[in-house]
Amino acid sequence: MIQSIYLRNFESHRSTKLQFGPGINIISGISNHGKSSIIRGLHWIRRNKPSGNSMVSFWNRDKKDSPIKPTFVQITLSNGNEIKRERSSGFNGYVINDSKLEAIGQGVPTEIETAFPIDDVNIQYQFDQPFLLSDSSADVARFFNKTIRLDLIDKVQSKAEALRRKTNQEITSSEELSKSLHNQIQTFDWLDIADSIVSKIESVENRLSKTQVVQNGLVKLLESFETANATKIKQESIAAYISNIEAIDLLIDSISDQTKLLNALSQSNINVIKLQKEIKKLDSVSADSIVLEIDSIQARMNSFSDKKKKLISIFTEYQNELTIIQESEEEIVELKHLLPSICPACGNSIEEME
Repeated sequence: MIQSIYLRNFESHRSTKLQFGPGINIISGISNHGKSSIIRGLHWIRRNKPSGNSMVSFWNRDKKDSPIKPTFVQITLSNGNEIKRERSSGFNGYVINDSKLEAIGQGVPTEIETAFPIDDVNIQYQFDQPFLLSDSSADVARFFNKTIRLDLIDKVQSKAEALRRKTNQEITSSEELSKSLHNQIQTFDWLDIADSIVSKIESVENRLSKTQVVQNGLVKLLESFETANATKIKQESIAAYISNIEAIDLLIDSISDQTKLLNALSQSNINVIKLQKEIKKLDSVSADSIVLEIDSIQARMNSFSDKKKKLISIFTEYQNELTIIQESEEEIVELKHLLPSICPACGNSIEEME
């Protein structure tokens, strides 16, 4: 069944590989040379014992007694399976056909038990008593029961009894928990009253929410009223502007007349220039009086030029005022659309109030 075994850094074996032949194989040698270590290596694979680092060779330990290099025992079975039990700084478990399996505690993975079905009865150490001859009748009976699998009945009965005791304990615990919960439920009788109070609170909150909506509406109406009042004041200002515009219209008419007069004076200035040229042809005595007259006319023309500039400035201001009035009229139309039809303060129609 076992074709070979390979021990590396295991107890006294630095690197030992044994190849077995068919039939009976005998390992012989002087004492303390590692024969029993081979049996312990098989036991380590099958039972995952001993635990810890006791099997690590002394030359393969660091200051903390941990393996420096991997310590392992590997066997090759006749069916071709390779099973290795390994302990190293980064791994503690089994390798079966290149598949790693962690070793948890002293348990053996199911894959290893299935692939290597050897029990304690298959392994006997050097100083063990003769097989079954020194055992008590009870131990012999347990061995045969285990051999023919009668021990399963005892295990099943034991597990059934343990399950029964556990179930009874759970039933008792559930009953105690039920009583405790029932007592706790009785302490919550006030919840019905609390539910009624919560319903009343929700009703009051709904009423408060509706009141808040009404209040917001009144605030908006008040704001609209204030806007309308400001618009009314602005309309009065616009009326004053209109009266000023009427006066400006009269002033513009006057400016137009003055402009016509100024144009006539400009034409006269042209004529004066022509006269100046003619005067140069006259004698000196008559020329002096004409020059004085021309200077007088020139001064009047300068005066009319200043008045023309003022009239142009006034006309520009008039155009600006007309633009402002037009924008104000458009804003009044927009504001009228924003006003409510009924005054929120007195309840009268706003059109009648106007």
